[in-house]
Amino acid sequence: MTQLSAPDQMELFIQGEGIPKITLLKAHPKDTIADIVKLARDCGLSSPEESEVYVFVENTDVTLELDVKVDEVGLDSRSRLHIHRCKVVEVTVNFNQDQKKGFFPPSATVEWVQEWAVAKDQYDMSPVDAAEHVLKLCDSGDQPDGEVHIGSLVKIPDGTLCFDLAPNQRVEG
Repeated sequence: MTQLSAPDQMELFIQGEGIPKITLLKAHPKDTIADIVKLARDCGLSSPEESEVYVFVENTDVTLELDVKVDEVGLDSRSRLHIHRCKVVEVTVNFNQDQKKGFFPPSATVEWVQEWAVAKDQYDMSPVDAAEHVLKLCDSGDQPDGEVHIGSLVKIPDGTLCFDLAPNQRVEG
């Protein structure tokens, strides 16, 4: 990796396995995607070094080749990446004692999964009803932000994730 002066640096936002919060990395346009993975390991990427990882651009299922330079894949400053061992996450969404399953790249945001869940071919919610519901993790009831990549929430090694589609609890006062 190249030592950089500030004007030469790019800011990339990453999430991934073991990196649940959006994390800022500074990189050079001539760094490879493999260099970005090394930087991510320094930030807490928890997949073992010997394991194969995939690098995705947010909300896409396209994986970036590790030997390609950052500027060759069209990334620019502020691009959002996801690094994970899983290529696909099996997501279950529960609502009114019904279950829907879908398959998403780990770079999919919680917002994308919710849009899928409330769509006509799934739970068919009106825009008003959809706005009054949120996704909560089945095991904890936690409500992740819409911009969180689902891959950062996945249980390894099974590559699955479960949400409950629940009414949004408004605090009045």
